[in-house]
Formats: sequence, structure tokens, C-alpha cells
Amino acid sequence: MRPFIELTKRALKLPPKEVAIKASRLFVNSAKTRYELWQDRQRGTYTDLETLPVFRQLLVAPKKEEVLKFFPDCLKYAEKYRNHEFNLLGSSWRKVYRGMKAPGILGVSYSMNGSEYYIINKANRKHSSSVAKLLPKTYELI
Repeated sequence: MRPFIELTKRALKLPPKEVAIKASRLFVNSAKTRYELWQDRQRGTYTDLETLPVFRQLLVAPKKEEVLKFFPDCLKYAEKYRNHEFNLLGSSWRKVYRGMKAPGILGVSYSMNGSEYYIINKANRKHSSSVAKLLPKTYELI
């Protein structure tokens, strides 16, 4: 409540025209932010590669020699990722699992507790459920 009182005191010292301009800017910016957030919740965040020919060109199969050269490392890392182990930004390998307490940074850690219904935005839920049907029953969600 204190910041509101301070803002009110400051606003009373300003000329009415300046208060009206600041208030209208605040209203417009707030409305823009809310609209952008609403738009983000309506849009899907996945892509269908058939609609993006440029990306399809980038996904050309590598030469056999290149694959064989890096194959042992690829297997090692693939196994880690399959087991939900990640090394994000050099933070060391960590197993990620549902309900874990993330270490955070500088003492700040966000809780991800909640149902998938709220984590997956509305535009992605249909695609997400079709992907989920492809997973084996033994798959461990993270």
C-alpha cells in the first residue's frame, strides 16, 4: 500500500496534463502487455518441418565418416539425455525429475509444481497430447 500512497503524493504535485499523459501511457503499456501475453497463450510454439523448407535443408544427413568419428561420444550423451541428465550452461550433469528442487541462481529458484494443464499453453495442448500418446507407458515425465 505504501508505494501507492507515494505515487499518489507525487502525482498530486504534477500538473493535471502531465498526470493525464503518464496515466494514459501506463494504461496503453499495460493493455499492450496483457494483449501480447494473451496472444502468446493462443499460439503454438512447435513447428511442422514440412512448412519450413529452409530448416529441412539444414537437416541433411551427415557423411558416414563423420558419424563414425563421433559415434562413441554421441552414444554416451544420448544415454545421458535419455536418462534426463543435462549439463546446462556448464553447471555439471544433473538428473532432472518431476518434483525436484532446482538449485536456482543467486538463491532464486522457481517452483514448477502444478499440473501440465497450466504448464502447456492452450495452443500446444492438442499437439502435446498426440505426442504423449507416442511415449511408452514406462516413460518418466520430467
